[in-house]
Amino acid sequence: MALTVSPQTALIVLGCYVAYHVFEDYFILPKVYGNKLKLSTLAVLLGFVVGGMLAGIVGAVMVLPLIAAYPVLERLWLGTALEPEVLEEHANLRAA
Repeated sequence: MALTVSPQTALIVLGCYVAYHVFEDYFILPKVYGNKLKLSTLAVLLGFVVGGMLAGIVGAVMVLPLIAAYPVLERLWLGTALEPEVLEEHANLRAA
């Protein structure tokens, strides 16, 4: 629609749109989801990227509960294979 006004207006609108989405996707969403799910910002960001590449927007949102469940799966499935110090260290990281 901005292109109907002028090419300069269209570029300004496109720049604002891209800047907003970059800010939202790389700063706001990782903080919000990271605080709610107790995940690191990097884990949330990588989850969004992988989920988005595999299944689009729905995949980006649905992958986060899977990432949040990883510590439980690690304890249950890998508990016997991992050293006790590793499990204790991961528990300490989650508590921090």
